[in-house]
Amino acid sequence: MVGMARDLAPADLNAVRTRIGAELRRLYSDVLRDEIPDRMAELIKQLDKQMEANPRGRAADGGTSGEGKPAASR
Repeated sequence: MVGMARDLAPADLNAVRTRIGAELRRLYSDVLRDEIPDRMAELIKQLDKQMEANPRGRAADGGTSGEGKPAASR
């Protein structure tokens, strides 16, 4: 698309971007309607609670997963 930008008028480039956006929305619309699995929803709730308890983004348990492993190695 970078090379195309030099060859297209601004209106044409806008039309291309609009079309790409529409196609991406069409392709991924089913994914947006899918229900989140229970385990994933539970993990998201846990992360939300940690973020509320410690808004600086660090895990409330000192950076571990609760299993003694550093959070980054999970």
